[in-house]
Amino acid sequence: MKIVAERLRAARQAKKLSQMEVISLTSIHNKTLSGYENDVSDPSLETLTKLATLYSVKTDWLLGRTDPLMDGQCVGPTYPATVALSRTDNPEDNLPEEALKELENFRAYSRQKYKKPG
Repeated sequence: MKIVAERLRAARQAKKLSQMEVISLTSIHNKTLSGYENDVSDPSLETLTKLATLYSVKTDWLLGRTDPLMDGQCVGPTYPATVALSRTDNPEDNLPEEALKELENFRAYSRQKYKKPG
């Protein structure tokens, strides 16, 4: 299952672990781990659970049964931005007035710096 392979790799990389580090922490053979991440073979339930625990993710997420936006998990380079953009609360609500002013100054600076020529 390609999604399992992709998510296993993404979870490992998000934890900043090399394959060799995972091998030493789990006793999974190096060719076996590589096979999981390259969609050559699928891990057993026991191995999947072991990797989910190591990577601090849910097995359902590794299997592609849940979406990061549904369960709050952020793994991989694109998920944090997606989650941030889909927030329904305003993270600025609890900031002091001084911090809000700094944010507005930064926004104005960014708009000026990156404005499209026209």
